[in-house]
Amino acid sequence: MSDIEPTQELALTDRLKNQHPLHGMMANVFEELGGEEFLLTWAEENQTEFIRMMLKLAPPAIPKGQTGQIHLHVHSDLQPTALDIGKGPGVTIDNDG
Repeated sequence: MSDIEPTQELALTDRLKNQHPLHGMMANVFEELGGEEFLLTWAEENQTEFIRMMLKLAPPAIPKGQTGQIHLHVHSDLQPTALDIGKGPGVTIDNDG
């Protein structure tokens, strides 16, 4: 039997249904097949395919921080456009607006 509580299974199935009806249908079939226990049995018999599938499904790693330098180049010879905050020199952009 699955280690996931029945309410958690419903929450997962509902979330998948909200993404797309087909996702919800696949979640229902997965649960009918045995849920995590079914997946474990399949993974034990198909280890290479399971690892391949797991790596494809895993979200990309989130960088923990940025390193390096930032270089800003100000081209004072360019004319202001509608996207510029103000005309002329001395415009300061800060958190207060």
